[in-house]
Amino acid sequence: MICVLILAVTASIIVIYPVFVNPNRETTITNTFTPTTIKTSTRGGHSLNNSPSYRVIELIVPKGRYVIIYKQVDVFDSGTFNYVRDRWDICYSNITKYIKLLETHGAHIVDLNVIRYDENTSIIIRFKVDNRVWSDDRVTADFLWFLNTWGLDFIDDKFNETNWGLEWTGVLNGIRTRIIVRVPEQLTPYKAWNTPYGHCHGHVWWPRG
Repeated sequence: MICVLILAVTASIIVIYPVFVNPNRETTITNTFTPTTIKTSTRGGHSLNNSPSYRVIELIVPKGRYVIIYKQVDVFDSGTFNYVRDRWDICYSNITKYIKLLETHGAHIVDLNVIRYDENTSIIIRFKVDNRVWSDDRVTADFLWFLNTWGLDFIDDKFNETNWGLEWTGVLNGIRTRIIVRVPEQLTPYKAWNTPYGHCHGHVWWPRG
């Protein structure tokens, strides 16, 4: 059975549960990665009452589009997920507080979907941010709304630089976390302060077209 609930928060929210599909089809998840950094946010962030075993967050800017797509997958052990399922109203309230916190840092969030997969003991949060990518002589994506919420920094926290963006793996607020920032792929990695494509502490840029 699929239950759909529309709630009035600050964006359209769809809550769907249970849906028996594999969330790995959308986000690559592994339970074997070794955290390289331990980070405790002093500026906010969020956690469910009983925390997931691990979390994967993707922030994607599709080529040619001025929007950031946010996908978060929280995977729980079965015992903890029973707590989440039995106290879903409390856990869901914590998620909406997190969304509001992101908005206080400048994100305009639309198309918010919260999906609980009972069979896979996981929760997926998805939405779009439609006001943090712009174009002048180049395209720039602003991720400070996310980084400031968690107390992170692309340079200070040594995000791994790749041809397709940036990546960080560590322990964030006690949860094993992988953060993937995926932008249009280039021939060489996005380097700090580089041109025509690169990044600073909280922005990533690349050529138009």
